[in-house]
Amino acid sequence: MIQWTKPYASRACLLGALLVAVTGCDNGGSAETSPTFGTVVSQPAQPETVVVKPTEQPPVTGPVIGDVTAVPAEQLPELIDKPLPVSPPILPLSDPATARFLSVAPDTFDVGKYKSSLLFTYDLGRLFLQPTSGEPEDVELKKHKGKKYGLIAPIRGSIRYPEEVLKADGSKYPLIVFLHGQHNGDVSHLGYDYLGKDLATQGYVVVSIDADTINMSKQSGMDNGNRGRAQLMLATLDKLKQVNEAGQIDRFGNPGILNVLKGKLDFDRLGIMGHSRGGMGISTTLLQNVARQGTTFADLKDYVAEAAAGIIDFGFMGYFHEMPNYPEIVAAATTTKGADGLMTATVDEAKLQAAVKKYDIGFAVAEAPPYKFKGALLLAPTQSIPIMGVTNVPFATLVGSCDGDVQSLTGLAFFDRNRYSTVDTDPSPHYQVWMRGANHNFFSTEWRDRDTLRPACSLNHFYLNEKEQRRSGHFIINSFMRYHVGGEMKFANYWNGQARFPAANCPAGEGTCDERIILSIQKSAKDRILIQRFDQKKLDETKTNRLGGAFVMTGFDQSAVCPLSMEQWYYKKKGCMPNALKNFEYIGSATELLQVSWKAPGAKLTTDLKNLSTAGMDYLTFRAAATETVGQEILVSLTDSNGKTATVTASDYTDALYDIPRPKAGGIPMIDNPADVIPETDGIFRAMNMVAIPLSAFKDIDTSKLSTLQLEMPREKGGLAINDIELQNFGRAPKPATTAQN
Repeated sequence: MIQWTKPYASRACLLGALLVAVTGCDNGGSAETSPTFGTVVSQPAQPETVVVKPTEQPPVTGPVIGDVTAVPAEQLPELIDKPLPVSPPILPLSDPATARFLSVAPDTFDVGKYKSSLLFTYDLGRLFLQPTSGEPEDVELKKHKGKKYGLIAPIRGSIRYPEEVLKADGSKYPLIVFLHGQHNGDVSHLGYDYLGKDLATQGYVVVSIDADTINMSKQSGMDNGNRGRAQLMLATLDKLKQVNEAGQIDRFGNPGILNVLKGKLDFDRLGIMGHSRGGMGISTTLLQNVARQGTTFADLKDYVAEAAAGIIDFGFMGYFHEMPNYPEIVAAATTTKGADGLMTATVDEAKLQAAVKKYDIGFAVAEAPPYKFKGALLLAPTQSIPIMGVTNVPFATLVGSCDGDVQSLTGLAFFDRNRYSTVDTDPSPHYQVWMRGANHNFFSTEWRDRDTLRPACSLNHFYLNEKEQRRSGHFIINSFMRYHVGGEMKFANYWNGQARFPAANCPAGEGTCDERIILSIQKSAKDRILIQRFDQKKLDETKTNRLGGAFVMTGFDQSAVCPLSMEQWYYKKKGCMPNALKNFEYIGSATELLQVSWKAPGAKLTTDLKNLSTAGMDYLTFRAAATETVGQEILVSLTDSNGKTATVTASDYTDALYDIPRPKAGGIPMIDNPADVIPETDGIFRAMNMVAIPLSAFKDIDTSKLSTLQLEMPREKGGLAINDIELQNFGRAPKPATTAQN
């Protein structure tokens, strides 16, 4: 194997592919502040015997063989300013029962009690994987006779860990794994070290996978399902699990640098994050984790034979043929031209086996116990095909409003399609984070160029620079992992919608920035009472809610109900009944929703709650997006069975109702700031964001018997999309519903 002295000596498809023969490349919690580290957790038992098919390789046992090298510090510039000289926000004095925030979230630049190791690059062998083709009728696939494409990818990347792993104290450390996206020629896996270095000081082992071989292959363009990236992610975890069980040695048989991790990795505390195509790779990983799609020696043999016979026209696909990388694989195939002029090939199985051993090529495992993911974060992810059915893992999607690369903002669609688990017993919460002003590239320190500017972002100049964006992303990503994977409860209030965004993670000069980062939360079935979703599957929710109560719309000139979309350009909202309203195509969410518009103040949505009890719940929530105007106000009223009504102004509890990141002031959102008014055609995309109001803010009503919910639109005109009207439990006040005093 090659030992790198730099992150990688050449970007021209090092150890890339099988060239002509195989492939190629182209260019609500307590205030506890301590993590739950230092515990000893038993690893899942592995089967004692494994049946191996004749054409498959036996499972690998013993130490992992690989090369690990330190990355010189000068190759890792600090590309984030921390901490900033800002004064922390002070919560205004108010009644805790009616306050929007109960605390300010701690920032993620806190000094950890651990010391980070150096950053190391690792090379732990090769993997034969098979990307998914999204073009089953493609001419090249027809030539390929339906066989899957193939690719040999190095299992390599970078890693940091707490130096305290050297202590023989029985402690295990949670594991976080990053997966980058599609940027040919960049050392993309190094782009998240600003996150990993700080996580290591907090007691986490952090791995960043190098998927550039997938990127540099034209096959990655057809890997619409990201099966190849998921196979690489799971294979990396399999290698790390092997390191945990048996250690790591170098190619000379000496204990390797990663040998210190033997017995130190806690696979019961495992988190994954993917950026861009890596984000979709994460979503596919979650599905493959419970139903793996493996590869075998027989797959490789078939592929080598067909490639050698010229069934696949690699030139047509734009491959660079890298024969020097795997000459002994090429030499295992013998070709013969038939009388009809067509080439056929045979493969010497013994030679191919020897080549597989020499190049340390493994295969994607088809069956294995699933990993216990405690958190998954999709960062500006692609979704080239709809992904649904993700269960039993807390996940978050982070989407920038100024993303000029994934312009369809498909992270919103992933949240929409998976926010409600298909399993009622699934306890996992799900999150959507809408970061106003963030683009696609700046979450990575290696992707330095600004992607295409959306017109609205350019005209209003509210986009973030790269350091500002990474500073805020640092909090979202690291606090999510530290809360859900590490169990650090000091971040619970933020991820339950009850804490301000920390000043140190805000853009320069801003003491608060909650108007820039809009959090939406969907709790599990046990922590919600769904009132109205507008999915139209079981009843017409434009007339009847899920409680059986009447739903009435008054004062609107138009309305439409739209289904959950599975289309690639889902925000165009085909299938709306009777028809999608004008300008609603700029709501970049795939979710089912109700669209309404009005031309005079006082339009109302009223739903009969049938004497609903709020017992066990502490928030009224719904998701909304405004059109036609930059901002909208909503007057939210609850009436009890005694006829008593309490009304709350929605903008006192959310920044979701004004589309430009400005705090509530100067009449906003009832009045649009003149500098913010942009023609709809200039593409100011909105997201369906959560409005969350604590039930305790509705004073002097009997919340054990609610009769009516009313949403009134006080502005002179506007358009609004709405869905997911529900009660949720965010852990603010876990107490029985209250009865008003007479």
